[in-house]
Amino acid sequence: VNWRVLLMRSRRGRPGDAREISVLPVINSETALCPARYRRMRLAVRGSISQPAAAETPANAFVFSSEQRREMRLALMLDSHMRARIRKNLEDDHSQWLKVSSRDEWERFRDARISALRRWLGEFPARVPLDVRVTKEYAGAGYRRQDLTYRSRPGMIVTANLYLPAQVSGHIPGIVITHSHHRPRTQAELQDMGILWARQGVAVLILDQVGHGERIQMYPWNREGYHSRYTMGMQLYVAGESLVKWMVWDTIRGIDLLLERGDIDKDKIIMLGA
Repeated sequence: VNWRVLLMRSRRGRPGDAREISVLPVINSETALCPARYRRMRLAVRGSISQPAAAETPANAFVFSSEQRREMRLALMLDSHMRARIRKNLEDDHSQWLKVSSRDEWERFRDARISALRRWLGEFPARVPLDVRVTKEYAGAGYRRQDLTYRSRPGMIVTANLYLPAQVSGHIPGIVITHSHHRPRTQAELQDMGILWARQGVAVLILDQVGHGERIQMYPWNREGYHSRYTMGMQLYVAGESLVKWMVWDTIRGIDLLLERGDIDKDKIIMLGA
């Protein structure tokens, strides 16, 4: 018999506090079944093993008393600290933005933040051949659509839709669209944008982000991409990476895909997204 195991740790609540619960693997799902990724195990009878009863933690063993915990708001300490840091950074940015009165000042304001973002993302992987494969083609009224895949890094396949004019003449502009956090590339308004702009002579590439659409990592249920990002993000942080960095690199490689086509104006490529 194959079993899927969820480990749960529960500790009684201190006076004035809620019960503390943690689980492994990490879950953040609107379903009761939790993530689909479990290690397969086969249970076998090896004889009974007696376990000593867990000792009750004495109430006075905690570092802070119940009164101190309430006064210090320990349950909200980390959240309050992070919110205060974010608020200060936003206020500092706003005060510096108010000083911008020329294009040169705006470019210095912009460049400092782009540079900080690049440092935070870190070094991207080496480029590998995209190995673009068109899996399906559809001809519509005034446009055509290619369902395709490309490779952003070794072993990482990105699924995407490429909307093109029915007839391409010369070099045309390109748009790369990144979808919102809860719907994949097949979302209705994304298809509308692809069709509309393709009919106007533009190439539109809409890709599935990690954990969405055909790149689903968890259950294929409503808005489950939220939980996929949550779980994958923490897994990547443990490995010294970040989900944002992976999503950015997938998008950059999507731009590379347009540039390699030969019919896209390299000076007229923009990105839209949520």
